[in-house]
Amino acid sequence: MKLIETQIAFGGFYESQHDANIDAVTENYFSDDTNYEDNDFIDYFDWSAIHESYLKFWVDKFEDYIKTNYNIKVPTAIFEDVKLWSPKFYNYTTDHIDCKIYDRYANKLHMTLRHDNDFKAYVRNGTTSCDGYISHFTYDEVFNNKDDFLTVYCLDFLANKFNKDKFYELAEDVYNIDIELTEAGKEKADAENFPENTDINTNQLKFAF
Repeated sequence: MKLIETQIAFGGFYESQHDANIDAVTENYFSDDTNYEDNDFIDYFDWSAIHESYLKFWVDKFEDYIKTNYNIKVPTAIFEDVKLWSPKFYNYTTDHIDCKIYDRYANKLHMTLRHDNDFKAYVRNGTTSCDGYISHFTYDEVFNNKDDFLTVYCLDFLANKFNKDKFYELAEDVYNIDIELTEAGKEKADAENFPENTDINTNQLKFAF
């Protein structure tokens, strides 16, 4: 099977539901009142690693959603070489996923969504130019899969639907992602576990195995 390079507009990490999900975890990470009002708060977390962890979490759930609802019954991963792309500035765009999908799976999505009225309306809206927006593809060009853009539209449409359908599940299950700390964050965590004014008697430490 051939791999096709594509992308997924999953919503990004700038003022999005994913950003809010990560905030919910990090804001309550430390046992004291440390939060975004603390000047050092952002320095405690390795945000790049956290975003990578969240991305894996999101893609795994997105794949399950597609397999369950959109006629792709395969035991292997749908997407390969998944990477986060982030803009230098968030003025006009946000993060998206660069990845590869097998052409066989892409074609199944094409066949499933071609006759979906909501998807047709989504493509029609995306290919209609207006003030401040110029579409680089026509409606017919997308459905003729010019430059594999039918695949891009399929994945964008499904990602939007997935984020809405699984909004609460994503918010609940985000607590399972790995939260990576910087050295400053690790020092703070250690200080919480063993406060400076606490005398530790190693003879009193008990370990359960």
